[in-house]
Amino acid sequence: MGLEGQYYLKFYPHWDDLNDAIGLLWDYILVSETELIIPDARSRMYRMEKVEEYPVMEDEADCLEIIPYQSICYGLWEVTEEIGESYAPISTGYKIGTFGNPCSFDYCRVLDRYEESVDEMAELIGLGDGNNYLIYCKFSKDYFWDYMIIKDGMTAVIIKEECMYKVKRISNPEKDCIYDEFF
Repeated sequence: MGLEGQYYLKFYPHWDDLNDAIGLLWDYILVSETELIIPDARSRMYRMEKVEEYPVMEDEADCLEIIPYQSICYGLWEVTEEIGESYAPISTGYKIGTFGNPCSFDYCRVLDRYEESVDEMAELIGLGDGNNYLIYCKFSKDYFWDYMIIKDGMTAVIIKEECMYKVKRISNPEKDCIYDEFF
């Protein structure tokens, strides 16, 4: 399909008005900020290209939000590296459990890398150039961590205030069910 990068996002859109639905009950694959693929639409593949821009909103809610798709974050993780400042007592080897509790995350969002700050963050965490977007999930307020940025199915970055840590999955990704939404 011509996909590059460390992951791609498969999603099922929610339509407020079913008359607006394109490919009702089809899965979509986000390739870049301007392109979607429908891989199995009645035994064919369709490539969709964005032809119109919506007005840019400053509201954080104006992003592609992927509410149920948080299983990519679930599992047992181990800190492999500090990025910048350290948050005591977190260090290399520290274990983090993020299991299938639906209250662990408020939301997950997809951000385009054309934004300079998003692209800088992607480069800082080592996200490949083939990824045209960045996925981050916000932990709920009663959770210790603030955010998780997905690098691929086996690695991520977790953030607490200004402190960032690279983490690797040490649990089995199939048992964690991460492949239900992300590939």
